[in-house]
Amino acid sequence: AYGYVVVKVIFRGVMKRIVFKLLSYIYRMVIAIRHWLFDINVLKSQKFNIPIICVGNITVGGTGKTPTAEMIIDTMKPTYNVALLSRGYGRRTKGYREVTLDSSYRDVGDEPLQIKLKFPDVLVVVCEKRVEAIRRIEAEHPEINLIVMDDGFQHRHVDPRINVVVLDYTRPVFEDDFLPVGNLRDNLNSLYRAHYFIVTKCPEDMQPLDQRMWRKDLQLVAYQKIYFTRVVPTAAVPLFQTPNHLREGDEVIVMSGIGNPKPFIKSVRKHYNVVANLVYPDHHVYTVEDIENLFGAKVAQIVDGLTKISGGIFGDRASAQAENFKKLLLTMNDDIRVILIKIADRLHNMRTLDSMSESKKLIISSETQYLYIPIAHRLGLYSIKTELEELVLKYTNPQAYNRIKAAILSDFEK
Repeated sequence: AYGYVVVKVIFRGVMKRIVFKLLSYIYRMVIAIRHWLFDINVLKSQKFNIPIICVGNITVGGTGKTPTAEMIIDTMKPTYNVALLSRGYGRRTKGYREVTLDSSYRDVGDEPLQIKLKFPDVLVVVCEKRVEAIRRIEAEHPEINLIVMDDGFQHRHVDPRINVVVLDYTRPVFEDDFLPVGNLRDNLNSLYRAHYFIVTKCPEDMQPLDQRMWRKDLQLVAYQKIYFTRVVPTAAVPLFQTPNHLREGDEVIVMSGIGNPKPFIKSVRKHYNVVANLVYPDHHVYTVEDIENLFGAKVAQIVDGLTKISGGIFGDRASAQAENFKKLLLTMNDDIRVILIKIADRLHNMRTLDSMSESKKLIISSETQYLYIPIAHRLGLYSIKTELEELVLKYTNPQAYNRIKAAILSDFEK
């Protein structure tokens, strides 16, 4: 019986590999036909007057496209009015959407939101139809004179001025296979369209011979340039203010949610004693169950309460109706810390409201006046209540606010 089970398991494994290999051949054929249709102009590539820098790769996840796009934005924005265009992987919405500082990652994707938070003055747009998005950017934002297109190397409907292809040193494309057997999602011969190659995660002791081998395989055209990069680890930075700091050799738990976590974990092991790895897939949507497994039931209860409030009473369609106020009061029965965290978060939002549009300022201020200020008063948080009232007046009636402020300053000077 044991021998029968072993043979059955081996047979299933062999059949799985055969099926996967067959699917990879079909995938390769579809990709080749698609490129051929573009090459003979059956499918059209659109050129635009506005310069477009495309950042992409030919494998799935984990090469470093987004950090590369951020580097390009950071380098070019002192000289150009830069916009970033992304498909918005993993979002639950469709069509053209401009990312704002208070957007949800569910609506715009986690990476576009990350870029917007890092570069608040940069226009960030998500749209699966890149041609349509570029036309709208040109029409609605004539000040934009450079577009960085994230993950667009395969999207040949757009003919960019520059193609930057990012490759992972730890996963050589020349030794890889097509999906679903390997990680390749495009043909190797499509690399002729690249202008620049960035090889990421190179070892510190990378030898010149190794670099020459990469150049030999990658440089299909004379004008192509190759850059080799490596990750330089820094000391661990605490998320919150604390007098404690990690020292070399301390025990740590490594948590990651990226495409290829192995180089990251390897670099951490060089400096710390890794006692456990918590590895999640790229773009993972963390659940309350994940929080409970990591931090326990009590913390999970608080997070669950915050999630329900953010998605319900204080979501995008929040209102100042009495029923909503009643729901807020009922949540206090579970854990008062949920409300305290929400009030602290709202106070921070009100203090930084200048970066938002006028319509958002009015919505958030109105919400604060009808929901947060009464709760702060009920809890005895009088200084927070007073500051929130002052900020609400500042944004809902700026003339009265400035008049009162000037009168106070005048009396103070006297």
